[in-house]
Amino acid sequence: MNTFDAHKRTVKEVFTYIYEIPFYQRGYSWKSDQIRQFWDDLMMVKEEGHSEYFMGSIVINEENKDLLQVIDGQQRLTTITIFLSAIRDLLIINNNKESAFNIHQNYIAERNIWGGKDKFRLTLSEINLEFFQEFIQLPIDNDSRKGQDDFSKISNNRRRASNDLIWNAHLEIKTYVENYLIDNDNDLNSILELVELLTKSFLIISISVNSDTDAYIIFETLNDRGMDLSTADLLKNHLFSKVNKTEVSTVQRSWTELTNTLNQDNITTFLRHYWLAKYERVTDKKLYEKIKRYLQKRNVSVRNFVEELNASADIYVNIKNPTLSYWSDNELVKSLQNINTLNYKTAYSLILIGKLKLSNSNLKTIADACEKFVFKFTTICGYSPSEVEKIFGNVTKVLRDNGG
Repeated sequence: MNTFDAHKRTVKEVFTYIYEIPFYQRGYSWKSDQIRQFWDDLMMVKEEGHSEYFMGSIVINEENKDLLQVIDGQQRLTTITIFLSAIRDLLIINNNKESAFNIHQNYIAERNIWGGKDKFRLTLSEINLEFFQEFIQLPIDNDSRKGQDDFSKISNNRRRASNDLIWNAHLEIKTYVENYLIDNDNDLNSILELVELLTKSFLIISISVNSDTDAYIIFETLNDRGMDLSTADLLKNHLFSKVNKTEVSTVQRSWTELTNTLNQDNITTFLRHYWLAKYERVTDKKLYEKIKRYLQKRNVSVRNFVEELNASADIYVNIKNPTLSYWSDNELVKSLQNINTLNYKTAYSLILIGKLKLSNSNLKTIADACEKFVFKFTTICGYSPSEVEKIFGNVTKVLRDNGG
């Protein structure tokens, strides 16, 4: 790997650049505990009067100097943006538009002096991009800004778990800031002081690399050093480090289709059931290494592999949400519904390979047997889920090797 640079920067200095989250990154993932910690850190620094406070690090790819890619640090930068947007909106509501404009221009969007659209300082990946701009980054007095009513109208099948987390973070931070303002006699200077504190006293170590190759290496190395990266995150990164440059856009579309089919939070679970069905039994911890070795040893086409994942994902979601229009058999649908109601996920891999290998009548027999078998062995015999999975793994192997 080429050399990398590291710089100590204030939040104010960090936000003088324009960033984007690359497509191979997962969506926003911070929950209430992390949001609370962010707020508690801010209150602690204020109360104890620290002139400097180390907030954490970010890793960026500087290959394009005009648009830096965030390899690690998305959650932190996104949360800072949510916080500053909440204060900006509160200032607008309280008729301090000059201060609100300064926050927006310095931290949320770079003003276009030629009259075009402002350029957002942080652009999230496709899964969160539009939502983040419309619900968070646009000022509250912008006609295109969306709010609670718009959020409530989003149907369940269009919901993204990471967008829900963004909205929840917004609501929690908004509540913290509003209560803080009330506690300080509605003095707007009190929340402006919080902006000053965060942007000038909170420090971030910015580590930069200069190529896609180095970015992929850094991303994967972070996982070896204890970062909380899922199998899906790592696999996506590895696939795009291997893909032929002429096929990047095609594979990107296929991966987006996969995330749309499964929803972001279900990809890792699907990958394990897929691997159990198509190849071998594996633990969650070993899954990524198994897939990585398979791709390296077999020299598998990344494009073909992702297309195969898509085909299996379509079956998988219909196992989890069975409909008569897909399965064309009432009894099979009923068995699958019972398996899901009883949360018998150990059966998913067997049914997945069964769909690929068996006739409909034999598949119906397998689904019915799965339902009855798991009920007896977990409820009556007291087998643990891992013991049942081992049995199912053996049956899946026979079916995989010999077909129907």
